[in-house]
This record gives sequence, structure tokens and C-alpha cells, in this order.
Amino acid sequence: MPTGSFQDSADRATTRWIAPDQAGPVPVSVTVTDGLGGSASDTANIQVSAPPPAPVREYVFEDVHFDFDRYNLRPAAARVLDEVVAALEEDPNLRIEIEGHTCNIGTNEYNLALGDRRANSVQDYLTDLGVGGNRLQTISYGEERSKHDNSREETRRLNRRAALVVRVQ
Repeated sequence: MPTGSFQDSADRATTRWIAPDQAGPVPVSVTVTDGLGGSASDTANIQVSAPPPAPVREYVFEDVHFDFDRYNLRPAAARVLDEVVAALEEDPNLRIEIEGHTCNIGTNEYNLALGDRRANSVQDYLTDLGVGGNRLQTISYGEERSKHDNSREETRRLNRRAALVVRVQ
């Protein structure tokens, strides 16, 4: 049977019981005496509710974009990747999968290799800032998972990217 403690109150008809650190039904037996020799006893199961879980932080990072046929990071990538580093420092359970992507110009084999170099470029930046390699994984999709239409240069350039996918371990 769980134990708790009573707190006295000025009104003897109202007493607060501090429940144990558990949720669920807690049996409580009460005996009341009136001071004149009369008494009554009863047992009840009181449902103790657990506090709501702490809100889960959702991490969503912008894609890191690359120039045509390149895998070196643009200066704008630092802001996004620094946010990734901060999130990894904040939550030791986070892991990042770095997906390398390309547009549809070039052969499948070439684009898979370019996507791999892009993912590795992002990984290198993060490890240079102290992120453990065990928290990062790279994969290349080449042109297989285009996010935007590849029929025009304006949208094709948006597919030249590394996506940062958050995993919780």
C-alpha cells in the first residue's frame, strides 16, 4: 500500500494528503472520530493523475543548398549548421541523418556520388565543431528524391541540397 503524509489544516474536516510519487489508484482509509465516542471508517481508491509530459521539442532545420556541380558549403550554411550544433548540445538523444540530394542533371551514378560528397561536407563541418561522428549518419539519394520540379533551373537549384533529418535515440 502506498504511503503518503497528511498536512494539518485549520479546518479539521478538511485534510490534505500528499500522494506518493506515482500515478494511478491510491487506496486511502479514513477513520473519523467525533470526540464523543462515535467514529466511522471508510476506504476509497483515489485516482492520482500523473502530470502532463514535458513538451517534446520539435527540431526542423532548413536545407543546406549547394551551387551546381559543387559540394563546398556556402557561407549561408553556417547559420543552419550552427543551429544543428546547438540542438545536439541541448539534447544528447538527438541524432542527425544528413541526406545528400542533387538535381536531375548528370547520370544517376554521378549524382549519387555528388550527393554523397554534399552529405559528407555537412558532416565534416559538424564534426569540426565537436559533434561526435556517432551522432551523424550520411546517405545520398542523388536525384531520386527531388523536392522540387526539375524542369526549370529556378526550381532545379532547390534540389541541390543536403537535408537534415532529426532522429531521436
